[in-house]
Formats: sequence, C-alpha cells, structure tokens
Amino acid sequence: MVLNKPQVRLQLALWGAHREERTDGKVKKMVTSASFKTQWKLTDERGKLIGEMTGEDPSMKVDFPERFIAEFPPQMVLGHYDMDLVPSEVKKMEITFNVSSRAASGGDATATYLWKLDVPSDWRLGKGETWEGAEVTERSEEEIDPSKAQKK
Repeated sequence: MVLNKPQVRLQLALWGAHREERTDGKVKKMVTSASFKTQWKLTDERGKLIGEMTGEDPSMKVDFPERFIAEFPPQMVLGHYDMDLVPSEVKKMEITFNVSSRAASGGDATATYLWKLDVPSDWRLGKGETWEGAEVTERSEEEIDPSKAQKK
C-alpha cells in the first residue's frame, strides 16, 4: 500500500554509475550521475496492446549507500518504482529501463535493459475496476494488435 492505494513495488539496483566527490569548504559531498527513463508496455496474451506507462527516476533513489553501510559495494544506486495495478486483461509486460551516467571527464555511459514477464494476478485490478488516471490516445489497428498487421 502506498498512500492507501494498492501498488506494486519494483526494486532496482544499478552498479557502476559515475560519481565524484566534491568539496565545498569543509563539507564533502558525493555526486552520483544516474538518470533513468522507463517505459512499460502492457499487452494481452496475444500481444494486443492494452496500455503503456512511462516514468523518469525511481520514486526513491539512494545513490551513495556506503555512507550508511561502509562495506557496501561502491558505485551502487538503489531505488524503487511504485507502480499502479494494471487492467485485468493485461497478461504480459515489457519494461524498458534506459539509464545514462555522465563522468566527471565529460563522457557519457548509457545502457538499455529490457525485462519481459508474465503479469502475476496480484499485480492486476479486479474485473470491472478501472485504471485511474489513464489517458486515452488513438493508435492504428496494426499498432494495437500485431496479428492484424501480419494479415496485410
């Protein structure tokens, strides 16, 4: 439950993000560069598109965990997304994580991770429940249902 609402918590760990220590007078600060862009694609069992969601950085992000636990592996970023329950007809989910990190020297490191899974029943809304806050957009029939594109 998050804010009295059932949600799914997706936890993540990223190892290797660039970071640097900066000193401002007597204060030392660790600055970690790790930004996320995430997209969820929700389909039924045949691959028909039911919905999509997008997100930026996780709702909680710890980018310097060894300040709390000295033995923690260096350069780790921990975080989580709190995801709303999805419509009941959703059976499969693809989550794409695009991560970028900028080095102090100016170089960029980017990575894309794709996670495909069958959606557990407790991640779905019950029959007749509506997906709150969803925005409806128009798509072509072929984009929504790939089986129709194959028939042409």
